[in-house]
Amino acid sequence: MNILLLAIVLLGLAIVLLRKPHDFLSPESLTIIGWSCVLILQIILGSLSYQPSDEFYMSLFVWLAVVLVICFVLRGKRGTVQRASVNANNGVLTAMFWLSVALAPLYVVALFQGAPTDLVMLANWLRHNAQTAVEDLGTLAYLKVLVRCCLILELCRRGSLRVGRIAWLLMMNIAFGLGIMAKGELLSLGVALVAIAYFRNRLKPRVVALASPVVLVGAYLLNVLRYNPEAEMYSFGSFLARYVVEPSAAFGRAPDGTAVDQFGANTFRFFYQLSNSVFGTDYVVADKLKVFVYVPDPVNVYTVLDPYYVDFGYVGVAFFAVITATFCAIVYRRAVAGSPFCQGVYSYLAYIVAFQFFQEELFQSLSVVIQYMFWLAVPFIVGWIAQYRGRNTSSEGDQETPALSGRPVDRSSVVAVASDRRRSDGF
Repeated sequence: MNILLLAIVLLGLAIVLLRKPHDFLSPESLTIIGWSCVLILQIILGSLSYQPSDEFYMSLFVWLAVVLVICFVLRGKRGTVQRASVNANNGVLTAMFWLSVALAPLYVVALFQGAPTDLVMLANWLRHNAQTAVEDLGTLAYLKVLVRCCLILELCRRGSLRVGRIAWLLMMNIAFGLGIMAKGELLSLGVALVAIAYFRNRLKPRVVALASPVVLVGAYLLNVLRYNPEAEMYSFGSFLARYVVEPSAAFGRAPDGTAVDQFGANTFRFFYQLSNSVFGTDYVVADKLKVFVYVPDPVNVYTVLDPYYVDFGYVGVAFFAVITATFCAIVYRRAVAGSPFCQGVYSYLAYIVAFQFFQEELFQSLSVVIQYMFWLAVPFIVGWIAQYRGRNTSSEGDQETPALSGRPVDRSSVVAVASDRRRSDGF
């Protein structure tokens, strides 16, 4: 089954690359590339991991078939790329930036409260207390998303780049990731920067291909730092097996008695948590990180497929493949067409799509996705309102001028201009 799926996936990859060789960040390309790596490493590193179940391979087949069909249908022809007419409001961008600057010291103080001052002891403290420290941040935990969105907005902003702001925001993003020893935070930051550079036509596929091994080695070294230095060092192959191959082996292996007996408990955990907070209900909220299973290394992530399969079976896998592919393909198409808002949104979605072989992030982390979309949308909504008001004022003046001058109005030109404006509306 592994070899058959690999052949199908590689065939799909060949079709994508032949069709659009530079379109490597599209949802279908990231999906095919990611699962191709997983299936190849399953063959190479098979002795280091248990074999995935037949249910996993069938779920993967369903997922890939639906995602690829949806993406190909929705993408269609790219067409002429046009820049969006609405830019982010500079006043809102400035307010968001200074808010993040003001709150950053509070975040750092709260995160490292009780931490030792010795660097060696600090690294050991972070290994054991980073997750607890993040949970104790309270509302300050939302600052992480705000700082990331400020960086993305500055990079998506039309006009000259404000290097000082970008450097400060980049430093804060890296510091927040290192502060909790989170590879995922740093990887998502890297993917976001790659996506923005791609949309600004400042990145080529070969640069990503050359940089990827460096990123892998960096992730491996960071992972080594998180573990007890007295423990036996594990190889780079074991690292790849644990984080790329073994989530597939963990699929469907959750111990009996750990499942939450509730409709869509894993998929709809955000809605159950929201209901408990807003309406005072008493639903059980499933943990995002699951129980550790040994395959043979301890793993508590089961790929994107697991929550949908556990909750709804193969039908659930197909249904949520449609939702995921539709959402990502539409956002990507708008991003390629020049929408800075969609470019910012897809810079986060690209990470979710690229690492779907690790765990599900779109629905189980829906709160974070909504936060991203909110902070990214605010400056553009204010900018759209300001532009709309200015356009109405301008239109009123244009209507009065011909009457005062006595010149006839060329109705065809007015209709043409209005039509052009309608096509460029939106962000």
